[in-house]
Amino acid sequence: MEWRQRVLSVVLLAGLLAACGDGSSTGKPMSVEERLASATQPAHAGAFAALRSRDPESPIAVGHVLQIRDENEAAFARFEQKMIDVRRRYGGRVVVATRVAGVLAGPSLAKEVRVVEYERTRDYLAFLESDAFGEAVRLEHEAVETKTLVYGKGAFLPRPTASFTNPDFAGLTRAEAEQMVRDGLSPDSEAKREVIVEMLVDDNPDEFFMVNLLDFRDLAVYPNGAYPGSTAEEANARYSAVSTPQIASRGGGPRHILRIDGVLVGDNPNWELMPTVRYASVDALLDMSFDPDFQAAVVHKFAALAETQILYTRGRIE
Repeated sequence: MEWRQRVLSVVLLAGLLAACGDGSSTGKPMSVEERLASATQPAHAGAFAALRSRDPESPIAVGHVLQIRDENEAAFARFEQKMIDVRRRYGGRVVVATRVAGVLAGPSLAKEVRVVEYERTRDYLAFLESDAFGEAVRLEHEAVETKTLVYGKGAFLPRPTASFTNPDFAGLTRAEAEQMVRDGLSPDSEAKREVIVEMLVDDNPDEFFMVNLLDFRDLAVYPNGAYPGSTAEEANARYSAVSTPQIASRGGGPRHILRIDGVLVGDNPNWELMPTVRYASVDALLDMSFDPDFQAAVVHKFAALAETQILYTRGRIE
């Protein structure tokens, strides 16, 4: 009996040590970089160095775009629940919490979007280094397959509240929606047509948010060499001159803008901007997408961008 008790004691002790670890399979404490990296994506060392050298008293906004494993959504929900108290302890405030309903452009690798703001950078660093975050991060590692994690300066814009409907989009069958996309969407559109079809069939009257990740070129690249010598900034200004009033006329507008200073984790280390735009309804976005003036302006947007991800999301913006 004595040897059995010894074996049991060793097993219990090993279990206790594992439970006290912060996610490392060896029991060795993970670095902040290891805590934030996903299972398949390392952290970008240069961005972390820049984060640590940032003015510790400056405010910071942190954007998360997460791909959750289908079989582990429960683990992510537990992680999120644990994070409520931990973030609050370090002054973190979740200002964007949305779930991806469709990807209009870019890789289809996103399910959840979060933007968290901290009054001071040193509070965010203390949060990352805390024991509480180290204990909870195991759940995130279990649940998250890929991620984009960025930081920078966040700003709110006035909240639009108008509604918008287009009766032409009401009650469409899938076949009718597919025909409308074929007839009304520009052949050069970068939007994923199957997502537009789903939105037409769904015809949801509630507000939603488009979250964009934007990586700008230095010089614009137009089809057939149009606008030679144009900068990406000039091309984007041409697009905004049309799109901004088009969105506003249908009850929408930018709600939160994160100007990115660094990409901590992600396949593209060059993201520059993460705007979150409010649309009054599915009808509002689709009505604009089928507008010939807007379609003619889209070429400027994609001439300005080296890469983009456009996410159709539903959730909460404070």
